[in-house]
Amino acid sequence: MDGSGCKFFVDSHGTIWAGTDHGVFRYIGSFFVRFTIPNPELVGVSFKVEAGKVWSLVEDRKENIWSARDGFGACKFDGKSFTHFTKKDGLCSNNVSSIVEDKAGNVWVGATGVGVYRYDGKGFTLFDATDRKNWTRDFGVQAVEQDRNGRL
Repeated sequence: MDGSGCKFFVDSHGTIWAGTDHGVFRYIGSFFVRFTIPNPELVGVSFKVEAGKVWSLVEDRKENIWSARDGFGACKFDGKSFTHFTKKDGLCSNNVSSIVEDKAGNVWVGATGVGVYRYDGKGFTLFDATDRKNWTRDFGVQAVEQDRNGRL
């Protein structure tokens, strides 16, 4: 497992997760083991850096593990099955760079070079920011974060 581009977090059960350029790994016992995420069915894979690179990992309040994947959209793992979210589900890009859950339980997804989306459990809504065309087209969305007051 290469450490470049790695994102780590500890879930509510104490398991350490790592998102890397080469996918997701979990710390089991005394070493990291690959956690295989199946790829969604797509018509042509377009990626920015590395197909399948995991830019971000997060656990939501329902203990689902979300991953932001380069070229494969967002993926939610509920402990048993995977749900993929891609362009066919309302995202404008399959290059997802960031995922965060807000205090209300909405999941926010940043799509590289496109924008920020809110997932309310039913569908995606593009976050309408002032002068959106400049900040998304010119700079792209690299990360979505939340401060202590719940502001994104």
